[in-house]
Amino acid sequence: MSAACSSDPAEPNGSAAGNGGSGTSGGSGGGGAKPARCPEGTNPGSAPNPVEVGAISGQIVDEQGEPTSAGLVQVCGKDVCTQANVGESGQLSESVGDTLDTPAVKYGDGFEWAKLTTLLREGDNDVGTIVTVRLPAYEDARALTPGSAASSGGVTLTLDAGAHVDVNFLDYETEAQQGFRAAPLPEAALEQLGQGFVQAYALSPLETRVCPAPALSLENTAGLEPGTELTLHLLGLDVEEEFAPYAGWRQVGEGVVSADGGTLEFPEGVPVLTAIGVKVKE
Repeated sequence: MSAACSSDPAEPNGSAAGNGGSGTSGGSGGGGAKPARCPEGTNPGSAPNPVEVGAISGQIVDEQGEPTSAGLVQVCGKDVCTQANVGESGQLSESVGDTLDTPAVKYGDGFEWAKLTTLLREGDNDVGTIVTVRLPAYEDARALTPGSAASSGGVTLTLDAGAHVDVNFLDYETEAQQGFRAAPLPEAALEQLGQGFVQAYALSPLETRVCPAPALSLENTAGLEPGTELTLHLLGLDVEEEFAPYAGWRQVGEGVVSADGGTLEFPEGVPVLTAIGVKVKE
């Protein structure tokens, strides 16, 4: 086994760059005014869940259903994380033989491929076919700039003029990596998640926060009727579980289909960049 997992967000600092530009970490005020502090997440966290995991098998494919070994695949708990063995034909085969706290298969590196998860049960696990999703190229990224909108892959974030952009510099070290990118998840990936989402997206750079949270607008690719009420959900990738349970989903907001039916609107926004899913409100 490898060293313990760590995905703590970076301290508020610096800017978010993309598409050859650079964002701003503070608002437009002068005189040495301090930027707004990012709000703390409200997820209560979860109790330890030790699970003895045996062998793991499955098939990794891309969005077209073609076998691939691209994109990092890991077997992780809250306590430890190790890279899994994936053959050239995309066959996942890993013998764990250990007890992990809330074990999951993490697939995708969050750089070129969306990072998603599949929880594991006790004993041997055949996770079936895992669909990996490519993120847009770095040159197509958009800067997260206060007072402007950033659009990618059918997702638009509209930042307040006084917004503070808190980039995850620990993982995304270069300017090219720090721009906003989003990728819609295809139907096969939605089914794989098993959450009943009508639409879902992977956002990058992971664990980046914008304070206050930017308004979120999504293209209505599901063809939902105008006025349909919606709920917004986040995937928890952080072992600190600040916004969502580790390797699980949590509702973080509500929205509605716009009057013209073109977009799904979530005015309260998204508190942290990760994978997001949308359900029709029950």
